[in-house]
Amino acid sequence: MKKLSSVLSAAVIVLIVLIALELALSLMNAGKLAGGKNSQGALAYNGEVVQLDYLYADWCGYCNDTTPQVKSVAYSLGDALKLNMYNEAARKTDQKTMQIYSDYKERGLFVAFPTIVAKGKKGEAALVGKKSENEIMDWVCSQFETMPKECEKAEKSA
Repeated sequence: MKKLSSVLSAAVIVLIVLIALELALSLMNAGKLAGGKNSQGALAYNGEVVQLDYLYADWCGYCNDTTPQVKSVAYSLGDALKLNMYNEAARKTDQKTMQIYSDYKERGLFVAFPTIVAKGKKGEAALVGKKSENEIMDWVCSQFETMPKECEKAEKSA
């Protein structure tokens, strides 16, 4: 009986360690989806980071077509880009999302779905409507004062 108790205790400890590792991996991946290697928008490329706020709606066909393109560009640019995604459906329940939409609408940056707002050393700019991955990449790269290496690669392959 003692042996079974020891085995069960060891199994519980292993299970707890596995759950902790899974949680840690989930948190790290959440940071990557936020637009870079970490959720803080780690410094890269001479410290320049461009923040993208992507405003979209689940019911919007153009948004459904554009969302994978936006994520791909964000992944390609890694630490040089911080992506924040704001779903229109959350405007009613999430104060931050409501404020983002309201602020951009008041300033004329949000007029239709999908909208990508870039904030960086060059200021703010908006890209509206369905776009290809190349169009998004070219536009995002134009928002940097110092172009990341990934932008230079994209230019050469175009």
